[in-house]
Parts: sequence; C-alpha cells; structure tokens
Amino acid sequence: MGSSWKSFDSNGWKKLTMCYTTGDIWGVKNDGSLFFREGCNDDNIFGTGWKQLTGRNILDIDCAYRGRLYYIAKAKAGMLKDVDEEHPMGQGWLDTNSWKGHLEVRGNSDGSAIYSLKKDFNV
Repeated sequence: MGSSWKSFDSNGWKKLTMCYTTGDIWGVKNDGSLFFREGCNDDNIFGTGWKQLTGRNILDIDCAYRGRLYYIAKAKAGMLKDVDEEHPMGQGWLDTNSWKGHLEVRGNSDGSAIYSLKKDFNV
C-alpha cells in the first residue's frame, strides 16, 4: 500500500484504462484521439510520456487479458492486433463492423470475448 497519491496530466481525458496483466495504460481524449503511456514498468509506474495512435475516432476502450485493447469508434470497432511484450502498442488493427453502433466495450478476463451495449440497450 502506498503512502500518497501522484497524478499526471489528466485534463481533456474521456477515459483512462490500465491493462491489469501488463501494466500498460491507455487513454482516450475528449476529441476521440487514442494514446498509449510509454515507459511504464515496475520501477516507473507513471511512465515517461504519451504516444498518440492515429486513425481512430474512439468512443470507448477497454483492456482484456494479455494487453488486448478493444475499441468502439464512430465508424468501426475492433481490437489491437498482436500485442506482446515487444509490441505493447500492437502491430495493427483488426476492425469489424459487427460492433458498430455500440457505446461501451468491456474486455473479458481471458481475452477471448468482449461485451458491449448498443445505443438501444439491446445486447
């Protein structure tokens, strides 16, 4: 247990999420831009800075087992491909239209599935 709180630049964030199995931190700004927190490790849990990923217009994100990042964007949805220790930001995107129109995404604890809510609240 720590003895105090420490914060980092939190202005303008819609959502911040941490992958519990890897310690990776992801953030979505209010404008839908996606960021990865670089340099996070056991010695520096706050990392060294943010790196922006391009080409999404993110509404929601969530991490699942082994650092899999799922996303819902305005035009598409999917997951970050091939996330591993060498490639914490993955190696591309796997897009799908099957989740389009959903508002929230949640990663399953084994990383095998996601659950989301549609705008009309039908699952």
